[in-house]
Amino acid sequence: MITEAVAAEGFKIALNAIFQQLKKTSSLYAKLKSIDVDNSYLKASKVEEVKTIWQVDKVVNLNDFYYPSKINIDSKRVEINTLEDLPGNGKLIIQGTAGQGKSIFLRYLAGTELKSGTKIPIFIELRKITNKINIQDLILSSLDNLGIDCDEKILGNILQSGKCTLLLDAFDEVNESQVQDTISYLDNLCSKYHSLQIIISSRPGSHIQRATFFRVFDLCPLIPSDFPAMLEKFFHDDKNTNVDDIVKAIHENGAGIAYLITTPLLLTLLTITYKSYHRIPERLHEFYDNLFYLLVNRHDSTKPGFSREFKSGLNEVQLEDLFRAFCFYCMIERKDTLTHTEAVSITKKAKLITQHNEASESGFLDDTKNNTCLIIEEGFEYHFIHKSIKEYHAASFISKSPLQLKEKFYILAVNAQGQQFDQEIKYLKNIDSYYCDKLFLTKMYNKLFKAARFDEKSIDSDPFLVDINVGIFNGKALQISWLESNRAMNETVYFNTSQIIFDAMRDSPLKEKYALGDFSLNLLDAFEDEFLNIFSNRMEKFVKSKHEEFSAIEKRILQQESAINNIHF
Repeated sequence: MITEAVAAEGFKIALNAIFQQLKKTSSLYAKLKSIDVDNSYLKASKVEEVKTIWQVDKVVNLNDFYYPSKINIDSKRVEINTLEDLPGNGKLIIQGTAGQGKSIFLRYLAGTELKSGTKIPIFIELRKITNKINIQDLILSSLDNLGIDCDEKILGNILQSGKCTLLLDAFDEVNESQVQDTISYLDNLCSKYHSLQIIISSRPGSHIQRATFFRVFDLCPLIPSDFPAMLEKFFHDDKNTNVDDIVKAIHENGAGIAYLITTPLLLTLLTITYKSYHRIPERLHEFYDNLFYLLVNRHDSTKPGFSREFKSGLNEVQLEDLFRAFCFYCMIERKDTLTHTEAVSITKKAKLITQHNEASESGFLDDTKNNTCLIIEEGFEYHFIHKSIKEYHAASFISKSPLQLKEKFYILAVNAQGQQFDQEIKYLKNIDSYYCDKLFLTKMYNKLFKAARFDEKSIDSDPFLVDINVGIFNGKALQISWLESNRAMNETVYFNTSQIIFDAMRDSPLKEKYALGDFSLNLLDAFEDEFLNIFSNRMEKFVKSKHEEFSAIEKRILQQESAINNIHF
């Protein structure tokens, strides 16, 4: 174990390396030499302190529970313990699904880098980008927090030194209006500073995955053999919990839940549920369904007859009802981080739609923050302890709402750009299956079939047609568009044709020559013909499989409606 003194000494070494790069700027060099290194190190080490759903009411050091993450490299699960273990040219995107531990992974890498003294890690939460604060502002603020007061010019010198690493968390949480400017800034950094290491985390399907300079790697999902060691981390100081009993209960579950638990978040929720009910849920959404009740009562479970009074004036059922509506409006307004004013405004809307008009807005926010810790207040802003909390409870609100609201939401989702409601739809497929099938999925399938230009009732009635443009982008990469007017539909998780495009590119026998810069017209034509052939074949198989899914959904809807029609009173 590296002691704090040794780690601080390593931090000093990394700072000195930057000093040497900046000697020509004497005024800044003198200012930097006066930095209290020990204090700067302590501030930097805060990156390892987090709040988790497992221990929602206190800050913990992630090293107390961290289980090594693995990424997929050439179809192999490779454990990553330091930044040096990562492959590639130093410009990487680590993508993973909701709850897969992307943020904890980046924070862990920042902590290990901090202790090594090789480079100074600059950890940035990209959700903090706003109309007034851009990514450069966040980098400068992070350096200022370490005692390094610099402007844009000096920042360039620091980044040029190669002694810093940027760890940028959750690109998928960047507001749509700031995405392009953020990507442009990152492209500029990559062009100017070849030795600068930049690691970005994101959910799949964000715009950053298309950036030219970055290679994309997947975080590996958990497998059952990971469970014992990870659970031992969770319960290392809990003498009353037998990890073997939990693992046994998971594997004996008849629903095969062991193979559905693929993220640390789901394993965490499972253990919370198991400790409270001593049973393993059979469906994934049950973890979230019980979460609010478990957390709001976690302090009172050992006090017989105790009933907590909430500042909002609501009971726990009403509080959860209002929280669902709060999450719904956060979803509609695309808010993961809120100022106090925004939080109060959304609470008022939630009160109105749930008719909990007696509730105090500030009381509701205090109850949610202090009694459930599902919302955290940091730096005069509120944010969810995990984005999936908002997504599930927003979906839950929709599932419990009148048909009129469901119709409005599903129409919005069908016409949404990109992947705006993908996670909510995943939950609704389970908790609002009939209306999700009828009002959303059937319309999305029809949209796909129309774009692919065939009759959805008979897939073989027309020839399969595609419209592809192949061109040169930034000298080396391909820019390909398929039916650009239907881009929003293409990008949804259900009809992700972009993955088929990338697979077709990867498998073309001509791709290596093209990537190396042989842009002769003959090669370009040959590549386009080869690519179109691969792409068309795969798209035809893809659309046929979607047609089979569509038919199964139609059959399910008809069966449900027939059963209802056959009910006689």
